[in-house]
Amino acid sequence: MDEPLKLTAADGVVLDARWRPVEGDAGVAVLCHPHPDYGGSMQVPVVTAWADSLAGRGIASLRFDFRRRGTDEERRADVAAAVAGALDRTGGARVALVGWSYGADQALAAALGSDGRVAGVVAVAPTLRFLPAELLEAAGEGVPVVALVPEHDQFGSPERVAELLPRARAVPLAGADHFLAGHERVVADAVAEAVSELLG
Repeated sequence: MDEPLKLTAADGVVLDARWRPVEGDAGVAVLCHPHPDYGGSMQVPVVTAWADSLAGRGIASLRFDFRRRGTDEERRADVAAAVAGALDRTGGARVALVGWSYGADQALAAALGSDGRVAGVVAVAPTLRFLPAELLEAAGEGVPVVALVPEHDQFGSPERVAELLPRARAVPLAGADHFLAGHERVVADAVAEAVSELLG
């Protein structure tokens, strides 16, 4: 059962979040939703399906809402607050970041500044449009990245993702497009598998 909670970013902005505890200490995943300016929230079915699938593998999760008004840099601070919140609730367990679309871009950026707190990133349909060039070039340095790449992604083709994220391990999502309609269960299972490997 999800527990509502509040997170406070470094600049004092308070964020809504949901914590999904589990038995055991397999680790925790922080879940980052698509762009809030286009309807993304922690309640979108794709993201809630991740929490369900992760719980089935004994992995806790924390999902949160990005601030509604803010820059990309400020929203990276939101991810950092979520990582800190996850660590607080697990006594320092290993953390994986999982994001879809804009959330994937922000998870990749946040992992670079995590000072070893993040064990890896699962980037689902990353657009790679919201990362400054210097962050994009460094993505995957020191932090393992698994990219789940839809075959028919309208915003980040498999070829483009392979070119821009050469350090990532790419996992194709056959038949899917960027919005993942009809592939929610397959994606949730792939996320849980990837997170299990990263936290293992």
